[in-house]
Amino acid sequence: MTSRSEKTLADFEVGQHVRYVPTHAHGDTSHPDCENGVVSSISDKFVFVRFKGPNGEACAPGQLV
Repeated sequence: MTSRSEKTLADFEVGQHVRYVPTHAHGDTSHPDCENGVVSSISDKFVFVRFKGPNGEACAPGQLV
């Protein structure tokens, strides 16, 4: 299995449910600043995740589980 820090853009697809884990959470997926969302698109650098609003937010692949 790929570790969180080794994830690449290829590990994600539109419609996939993910959890954003900010860097300051140090991998703790239960940290209060983590958020659940759905992948809305993927660019050449970022995975765009729709959290609560209508627009996707750019996230680094290594910050998503």
